[in-house]
Amino acid sequence: MDSITNLLLSSFLCSILVGSTTAVKTISTTQSVKDGDTIVSIGGSFAHGFFSPGSSKNRYVGIWYNKISNDSRTFVWVANRETPVTDSSGVLMVTQQAIFVLLNSTESIIWSSNLTKPGKNPVAELLDSGNFVLRNADDDNPENYLWQSFDYPTDTFLPAQGDYTYSLDSHGFPQYFLRKDTVKVFRSGLWNGVRFSGMPTISSNPIYNFTFVLNQNETYFNYDLLNSSVVTRMVMNQDGVLRRMKWIEGSSTSWVEHLTTEMTNCNTFAFCGPYGLCTVNNSPECSCLQRFGPKFPKDWVPDTENSRFNVSMTLKECETMFLKNSSCMAYANSDVSGEGSGRLLWFDELVDIRVIENGQDLYQNGCL
Repeated sequence: MDSITNLLLSSFLCSILVGSTTAVKTISTTQSVKDGDTIVSIGGSFAHGFFSPGSSKNRYVGIWYNKISNDSRTFVWVANRETPVTDSSGVLMVTQQAIFVLLNSTESIIWSSNLTKPGKNPVAELLDSGNFVLRNADDDNPENYLWQSFDYPTDTFLPAQGDYTYSLDSHGFPQYFLRKDTVKVFRSGLWNGVRFSGMPTISSNPIYNFTFVLNQNETYFNYDLLNSSVVTRMVMNQDGVLRRMKWIEGSSTSWVEHLTTEMTNCNTFAFCGPYGLCTVNNSPECSCLQRFGPKFPKDWVPDTENSRFNVSMTLKECETMFLKNSSCMAYANSDVSGEGSGRLLWFDELVDIRVIENGQDLYQNGCL
C-alpha cells in the first residue's frame, strides 16, 4: 500500500492549482483543485468544488447547479460522502493511473475513484450535463470514458443518503426496482414502447423526451431536455419516494414538483401476492385473477423479472407458442406502440399485477 501511495504522490509534487473560479475544458495530471476553487462547465450549467452542507464544518467534493443562487444551492453529486475532509486542506487530483484522489492536510488519500480501464494521458472534464468524467486527452467519445460520475449516482441532498436504491434490473425483461436495502418496494414495469407500464404519470410532455435502448450490447434509459433553459432533476427522498422536480425562478419554493411515484398500497411490490390483482379504487383493493378469463383489459403486466421475451415476435406468434406450452402462465405485448409488437411470456407465479388507466392487455392461462 505504501508503494502505491508513494507512486501516486510522486505525480503531485509538480501539480498546478486551478484558479478560484474557472471555466476549463479539462484538468490534467499537472493540475489540482484545492478547497476554495470552483470549476464551471463550459456552458455554465454546473459547478464542481468543495462545500459544507448546512451548518456542518465537514468538507465534501461535489457538483451543483451553477445558475442557481448560493442561498438555494442544490447538489446533484457527492464524491466523498462517507469520508469528509474535516478542514479546508482538501486537494483533488488526477493521477497518471487515471484515478481521482482526494488528499487531506497530511497528504493521506481519504477518497479515490476506482480504476475501470487503463488510460493514456488522462484528463478530467466537467460536462454541461453535470457528468464529471475522466478520459484520454485525445478521445472525447463517451463510449471510451475511463470513469464518470454518472455511473455512481447519489441522492440530490447529502443528508438523505438513506437505505433506498433505484436501479435497472436486467433479469428477464429489464425494469427499474426501488429497494429498501435488498427488499423490493416498487417497480417501474417494463418499457412498453410508450412509457414504463407501472408509471402512468410518465407521458409525453413539453419539457423532455425519453429514450429506452435494449439490445445485445447495452440497456439504458435516459431523457433529453427539449428546452436547454429548463432546469430539472429527479430526486429520491429518505422515504424512497421518487420525484421529478423543475426549477421555477422566483417561486416561493423554487423547486416545483413535476411528477412523483404515487405510493398507494397497489404501488407496494407484490401487495396482493401471487395471482392477485390490485385495484386502487376498490375496497378491498385485492382480488383474484379470473379462473378462466383469457384477457384482462387495463391490467399492468406482472413482474417481468422471471419472464422471457422476444422483441421481434408478433402477438399471434406468441399466442401459438403460449398454447403449445402448458407451463406458460401468461403472455402480453412487450411494445404497445402502434399496433403492438414483441412478446413477453411468464413461466412462474404472476406477481404484482395492478389495474391502471390506459394499461395493456394480459392474456392468462385458462387453467390457473
